[in-house]
Amino acid sequence: MAKQKHKQQKQSLSRMLAYILGRRPDEFGLFTDEEGFISIKELLIALREEEGWSFVRESHLETLIREPEDTSFEIVGKQVRVAPEDSHLELGPFPEATPPALLYYAARRKAYPAIHQHGLKPGQWPWVPLFQTKEMALRVGSRREIQPILLTIQAAKASQQGTIFYRSQELIYLVKELSPKFFYAPPQPKKKPVLEKKKPQTAPEPTTPGTFVLDPFRDPDPTRRQQLEKKKKEKKGQDWKRASRKKRREKYR
Repeated sequence: MAKQKHKQQKQSLSRMLAYILGRRPDEFGLFTDEEGFISIKELLIALREEEGWSFVRESHLETLIREPEDTSFEIVGKQVRVAPEDSHLELGPFPEATPPALLYYAARRKAYPAIHQHGLKPGQWPWVPLFQTKEMALRVGSRREIQPILLTIQAAKASQQGTIFYRSQELIYLVKELSPKFFYAPPQPKKKPVLEKKKPQTAPEPTTPGTFVLDPFRDPDPTRRQQLEKKKKEKKGQDWKRASRKKRREKYR
């Protein structure tokens, strides 16, 4: 029974991977390179977002590929693809395309100041992916940060002014870079003022070189401390008696 369940699980995973890698990677916020490869890391992140697939690890892919009855997948280094003969994607250079009026991109907050000033530039891939919907842009952006900053791209305007757009698939366009004048973005978050730490209070400096200030009530000798405290109490009592006598004299004048 367990063996049959394991076999069904592998078959389901094989079909899922064939769909993602060989048909519609864009539905999962992914795009292949010109040879059809996708980063294993990016693939697993996208796959775990789907209900029922959070268990998948790289070892599952490797096991699947070693199966003699399933040779549809290839792993090279840290990338995976469907074998070209089984792929439904158009491999080769991405075609130039006219974009819609608006596209979207979700930026990391840490990188946003540089993006705001210098525009979008490629990172680990030689392309910047732009998405047809806000939802997909935020889905992809949240893989790197919980609350990314959504940019609205004036794609049609950028295209008219010379930016070349390429079509990955239906939901994703690619550019090599994009000037900041072509996207709407919220203002840069203000930096919080750095509060100066209060310096710890120190004992007053000696008034004369070579001298130091003594606190008689911190005398390490307990006998001397007791004598000082006794004198202080006696003085306080005498002051109170003098004040009381003075008050009585004034009353009977």
